[in-house]
Amino acid sequence: MEQLKKEPAALQAASSTQRVGAATLTIEELAALLKISVAHTYKGLKDGKIPTIRLGTRYIISTSAIMRWLDEAPLERHVNQVSPVGDSKKRFPGS
Repeated sequence: MEQLKKEPAALQAASSTQRVGAATLTIEELAALLKISVAHTYKGLKDGKIPTIRLGTRYIISTSAIMRWLDEAPLERHVNQVSPVGDSKKRFPGS
């Protein structure tokens, strides 16, 4: 009985730094992990781009699902399209 009285206070006092190894992430923890804003995190969750479980109006974010998603996500390669220096036709199409 004494154990039950102590648990809620301990859970309320737990900070995100004490949640290492937790099964789920908060929105703020996910945003920090992805290094994006909380607003962008909500948008990604709402748009279905970030894996989550919807429970009513709440998002349940599985730590293991996020780690799998990051490991399996294809890396996009962005290449700047720069015209060759000596190719004046590409640099100045009107001439």
